[in-house]
Amino acid sequence: MAGMYASNQQVRDELIAHCKASGAVIEDSTPAMIYASSADPRQTIAEIRKALADTLFRERTAHDGDQEAFITVLDAIDRTITVKVRRGL
Repeated sequence: MAGMYASNQQVRDELIAHCKASGAVIEDSTPAMIYASSADPRQTIAEIRKALADTLFRERTAHDGDQEAFITVLDAIDRTITVKVRRGL
């Protein structure tokens, strides 16, 4: 029987795609974190939040700062994944 829910890798791949579509450059990722950079972290997180509003992801917490911004989301089975965007050099 095939899995009913997306794997952690599939969830991260979807989030990474949203990050890239929002202009972020992916630097690294772990099972629970995606690290990215952008010229304007606040704007990038705002675009990611807007894109995720129409998905199954539920926002748990978010912070939008000038140098670093992040959003933590829950997927369909309550796995927590954080996207952290830092200002690129």
